[in-house]
Amino acid sequence: MRRRKLSFDRPSKERFDREHAPEDMIFAHTNPREVTLDGRALARQKELISFAHEHGCEVLISCHTFVPMRAEELLCLARHLESKGPDVIKIVGAADTAEELAEAFRTLDWRMDALDGGRPGE
Repeated sequence: MRRRKLSFDRPSKERFDREHAPEDMIFAHTNPREVTLDGRALARQKELISFAHEHGCEVLISCHTFVPMRAEELLCLARHLESKGPDVIKIVGAADTAEELAEAFRTLDWRMDALDGGRPGE
């Protein structure tokens, strides 16, 4: 059996390349882990997701950023992940203070259609 190359972008495991992030990626300043903008890695991820869909599978993208993020930053990150074509997106962040925990709970209060153009709190 031929071993397939992974779509995992190893540099993103340690840090995010925020120097090359477009300005509209408001999550970039948080330096999230497991997020890449590398074109080759993104193309490979999309290819694998399409392959899974063609074979009747559903795809979950799991992203462990290890950093606290505001609700708006999480929505921006979710849209970036959504562009790869998964069926489900899971983002794991961090909350080191009461304020960060409150913000994490605020993200849970989004309407179900937030990824379809809504904004947090609408």
